[in-house]
Amino acid sequence: MVQIFGKVMNNKKQVHIALKNISGINDHQIKAICNELNIGSDCKVSDLSQSYIIRLLKLLESKNLFVETSLKKEVQFNMKRLIDIKSHRGLRSIRKRSNFKK
Repeated sequence: MVQIFGKVMNNKKQVHIALKNISGINDHQIKAICNELNIGSDCKVSDLSQSYIIRLLKLLESKNLFVETSLKKEVQFNMKRLIDIKSHRGLRSIRKRSNFKK
C-alpha cells in the first residue's frame, strides 16, 4: 500500500487513476507528472518501485501544488475573508450552513 499526502493508493488501480484521489491535482497535472516520470498509462501502483514512488513524491512537492490539507486551509481562509467583507458569496455560505443545522 502506497500512501501519498495521507491518501492510500489502491495497488490494483492504474497510477493516473489512483492520483485522481488526491484533491487538488487535475487530469492535466497528472498527465504531465506521468510523462515526466515516464510512467505509462497501463502501469499500476503495485508495479511502481520504491525509487519511482520517491521520485513521484519529490516531483509533487517541487510543483508547489495546493493539495489536501493546504488546499482545505486555503478554501477556509477564502471563505472567512468573504464572510468578513460581507460579500454575497460569504453571506450565502452563512445561510447555507444555517440551513444544514436545522
